[in-house]
Amino acid sequence: MAFFLKELSIAIGLLTSDHSPVANADGWKDYVWRIRPVDQCIAKDKRGFCRIVDDKWDWKRDQHYSFAFHMDAKSNTLTGNLSLDNRDPIDDDFVCVVAIFTDKNDDEVAVLYQNWHSLHGRSIERDVPVRPSLPVSSIVKVAVGSKQCDVHASPDAANFYRTRLQLNQR
Repeated sequence: MAFFLKELSIAIGLLTSDHSPVANADGWKDYVWRIRPVDQCIAKDKRGFCRIVDDKWDWKRDQHYSFAFHMDAKSNTLTGNLSLDNRDPIDDDFVCVVAIFTDKNDDEVAVLYQNWHSLHGRSIERDVPVRPSLPVSSIVKVAVGSKQCDVHASPDAANFYRTRLQLNQR
């Protein structure tokens, strides 16, 4: 029964997902995607971070994530800000989040990947620096994907390191 519920949860999440050809080509499996132009901020914070996604990583529980970013063209740096807010009183999860930054031709400029353990009733937030070799000024869109994963998420980590290497990203 637990397997069925997990599969049902994945299916429902994928039905609500935005279509991401770049993410599919890279091999990211079972992620729910939100694709946004970088100039469509939900809000900007006092540090200049553009919050672009507020969503749930588990549609059936009170578990939310948000993703924001800041680009500095002068230093050619990108910083992601990820927060997990697990309001569920009993359910812990490992949560994988991917952000794929693309240019006007949908070519990848940078990629960010995190796998965090979210404890029930807790919130966490961190900045994640990204050092792309391509100009951050060329970024026009970001695809942010989330899913429940396991402690290792080996295929996802392998995708990240392969993509990062292809992009010559530090």
